[in-house]
Amino acid sequence: MTTNRWIESSRRIFSRLLTLYPREYRSDFSDAMLQVFTDQCRDAYQQNGGLGIVLLWLRVLPDLGYTAVVEHLSTPRASWGLMEPVPDEPLPWKGVLLILLPGLVYLVSQIAQLNGETWYLTVYYRAAFFLIIPVLIVWAVTRRFPIWGLIPAGLLFRLVQEIGYQLIILHPNVFSSNTLLNFILEVARKVESDLFLPAAAFFLLTVAIAIFYFRRHRPTRGVWIWGGGFVLILLITAGIAWVNISAIIWNMILPAERQFVLMDLLKNTLSYTVYNAAALLLLVFLGTFFVRRHGFFSILILVGYILPVMVVGTPWDLQNNPDQLLIITLAVMTYRSMLSLIAPVWMSRVRTQTGKKKVIILSIAVALGIHAVMQFYPAIFTINCTINSEWILNVALNEALLVTAILLGMALYQVEPDHEKKDTITGYSSLPELVK
Repeated sequence: MTTNRWIESSRRIFSRLLTLYPREYRSDFSDAMLQVFTDQCRDAYQQNGGLGIVLLWLRVLPDLGYTAVVEHLSTPRASWGLMEPVPDEPLPWKGVLLILLPGLVYLVSQIAQLNGETWYLTVYYRAAFFLIIPVLIVWAVTRRFPIWGLIPAGLLFRLVQEIGYQLIILHPNVFSSNTLLNFILEVARKVESDLFLPAAAFFLLTVAIAIFYFRRHRPTRGVWIWGGGFVLILLITAGIAWVNISAIIWNMILPAERQFVLMDLLKNTLSYTVYNAAALLLLVFLGTFFVRRHGFFSILILVGYILPVMVVGTPWDLQNNPDQLLIITLAVMTYRSMLSLIAPVWMSRVRTQTGKKKVIILSIAVALGIHAVMQFYPAIFTINCTINSEWILNVALNEALLVTAILLGMALYQVEPDHEKKDTITGYSSLPELVK
């Protein structure tokens, strides 16, 4: 019969096309998808005959191709999938390798720098722009931000924070081609002249995100402690800067000029301090947008932020102390390895949420400990370097600010990921549109 020929041919073709989906996905959903498609074929044929079948295929084929790609990109057990975490299971090794990629780029470039190569800064200032591209592509295709994109996101945020407005100002010809780009150029110039403006914007945006987040998740005691600690340390840092600059100006400048110079120096110093602190706090709260899908893995965005940090503080006197090069090498390589290799692999392969927290706390503690020691060690043990209590206090406060920000992130990201739209056994997303 004509009806059977149209429907049966469509069934056979559709059944073969289902092989485009991951194997485990087919074993769970192929029968249901084939049955729904058969029913749709019958309805289409009854309404419009063969033309109805053709129109149905025109609707089904794009959806089938799209959902097959999405499942391969997001399904943990797909042969070439890009990995989504499954509750209480270690991440697949293919996903671990994707998480490691950004850190490996910086680790290799760091090794090259220690061997005399000069392209480390080129990697530092450009790698984040390239590493984020595949993340954005997968995000656009799957409509899910991949877990392996968190570290590149942190890297990119740090890069934009440090030199974003400078890159715009250095290319006035590019940003003067139309009204919108010219507006961006003028904003960048305003930011360069007064960092308080973006700092205020960062704080306001942080408050808005915090309100949105706390409406859905009640803040824990840790959030209040570390959030309050961050603000307190920032206020102490700003207060010390005010006192120190006031003392310098009072002793060096004539009374008639004192107020003007003081305010100018205070503005530059405090704006830089507040700008960096506000940006870091904003990143911590931006990480809350990833908690619903990735849970405590959202901490990787902060790992990306601190990954490219310059480890060595004051200049080392390597000419008079060549043996110190070994100390620098060990410290830098341990820091980079801890954040780019050990922490991601260890955290990804641990099954439980508690285990992941212990791993990341230990890894970041070791890395930040190395960073803190390397700020003080060269000043203490290098012959031609002098330190004072004010310098020590300033470095200690900067380290404490970074530590409290990360602890605040850990407190915020303890929410369990939302897997309501995924099967808790297979980790698959819901059925494609054509079978709903």
